[in-house]
Order: sequence, then structure tokens, then C-alpha cells
Amino acid sequence: MKVAGLKFRPADALRDNESLCHLARLCPQGSRLRFYHERQDFWERCRHFSEFQVTVAERNNRIVAVGCLGYKDVWLAGQRCRVGYLFDRMVHPAYRRQGIGLALLEHQLQTGSPVAVHYALVLADNRANRRVLERAGFIALPYPIRYFVLLPDAGDRMQDRNALQVREPVAAEHAFLIDRKLRPEYAFMDDTRDCGMASVVLSENGLVAGGIVHRPGLKGLVRVPWYLRWAAFGYRRLPALGSKVRLWLLGHVWYADRQALRDFLRGLQRLAAQAQADGVLLPVAANDRRLPDFRQFSLRSWGLPQPQVSVYVRGPQALRLLEADLPVLPSLRDG
Repeated sequence: MKVAGLKFRPADALRDNESLCHLARLCPQGSRLRFYHERQDFWERCRHFSEFQVTVAERNNRIVAVGCLGYKDVWLAGQRCRVGYLFDRMVHPAYRRQGIGLALLEHQLQTGSPVAVHYALVLADNRANRRVLERAGFIALPYPIRYFVLLPDAGDRMQDRNALQVREPVAAEHAFLIDRKLRPEYAFMDDTRDCGMASVVLSENGLVAGGIVHRPGLKGLVRVPWYLRWAAFGYRRLPALGSKVRLWLLGHVWYADRQALRDFLRGLQRLAAQAQADGVLLPVAANDRRLPDFRQFSLRSWGLPQPQVSVYVRGPQALRLLEADLPVLPSLRDG
């Protein structure tokens, strides 16, 4: 798709960083819950990938849009494949509804490296972004990713024998054990060692629960749904509108039984409280067999709606992913 007067070029970190950070603040994600990634370095999310591209669209020498594409190797239906993750695609509010977003996306797909699958994560209520992806030939997987919320809790309710082991960076032995447990159960997943900052395990004569923690930068809240504002009156740790929120991501969780999961999550809540984090997000595919277990230990028990993200895919191996019976294991570096 061609748009009059629009030019594309690779972004330059020195020349464009300030403009792109400003653009990110003008383009918060979501509808009911709106937020942006607070950052001074626009490239901070890109550096979770060994190879990436940042492309800007210009009109009259002014940046009007940006899109990022990160490359990585994942396990897709049991085979190692190279995929491309599309993220941080934003169009300046004054230049929307002109086809710029679609033109930028098509340029990224045409000029990028060959991959088995291109994919993107889109908040369920981001209708504009979903329409752009669908016009470009992307298809949404039938099961979205749901985000469970765990609130920090400093209460000392864990027994000493269930003390957590925390290793940063991710311990190779922890990652190996977790991968061996999880890989047969998922159609699409990163290697555990690559997708987080620290490994957290609960052991008692062997591994009984484990996972990976990622601690991204601050989020700026632009809009908060009424039900979260209402819930904040009853629980003061819920962040207020306009605040900067520090959220952890928890993923690649494996556990032997529900009691092990309970002890593991309680221990993580204590760690989050000690670090003064505002919450822990746990992304889980809607067809994941663990869904009922996670629901017991999250804000879902309050009856609050969950944020949901749709997974859009396109490429030579996309059909294998669409036809697979197994769920997707969300990657924390994508969040």
C-alpha cells in the first residue's frame, strides 16, 4: 500500500530517540485500561532480541509512525523455527486514518528477513490495530492470552522448608528443568533461559514449582476502568490514575500440584512486596489446562474483568500453529 508523501527509513538511536519516546507517550495502548511504556531509551524493549529492526515513517521530514520487529528462534509444534515479533507499532494521533499504519506494516514485512511466522500481540479492545493486521493477512489464534494479576503481599505465611531460590540472571539448571517439563505441552514457546531476568524455583527434594520473572520498566496509566477505581477504595495497593506502575511478569510456570503452586505464588508475592512492585502479571493462554488453578490465586476471585490479548499470525508455518491442539506459552520478552 502506498501513501502519498510517506518515506520509510531505519531509525537511528542517537538522532531519533527523543522523538520516538515522545511518540510512545502520545500513543498509549488499550481502551478501557490505557497505558504507555515509560522510557528514556526507546530501544530498551528491542534489546531483548539478538536481532531487531526499528523502522520510522516520515512525512515532510517529520516522524509520523514507528514499528519494531524482533527476531528469535522458538519451538513451533515441536520444531525449532525462526519467527518475527512485531511490536511498538505506533502512528502519531494527528496522522491516523490515512493508511500509514498499514503501509508501515507492509514495508516491515517486505524488507525484513524470511521467517516461519510473523506474529503480534494486540489488546482485545484495540480494534484499530486488529483491523490493520487483518487487512495485512494476519489471522487471530482462536484462544487469546489472559492476564492474571497477583498483588504483593508481605505476610509471612510460608513455611521455611518452602523457601524460594532466586537466581539472576536465569540459572541454566533451572531453565533446563522447566523447559523439560513444559516443552511437550505447548505448540509455541521460547526457551526459558532467553525470556526472563531471573529464575525462581521452589524445591523440596527436587523441583516442585518454578518459573521465570521479567521486570520491565514503568508503565504510565492514562485511563483506568471504573471497576479498578472502585476496587482501589478497598485495597490501597491498587495504583491510581496518572501514576507510574512497576509491574513484574511471571511466566514459564511449572508446578507439581496446587499446593506447590500456592506456596510458589505466595513466595513470589512476598518478593514483590519487598521490591515495592505494584503487582505481578501472569499471562496464560485461554486453552491452557492450568487456567483454573491460576484463577484461584489472582484478582479474578474478586470478579474483576481480566485484560486479554489476541495473538495474530501470518507466514509459511502459521497454519501449523492454527491447527495445533496445544496452547501457546506466552514469552515474557514480548510483554
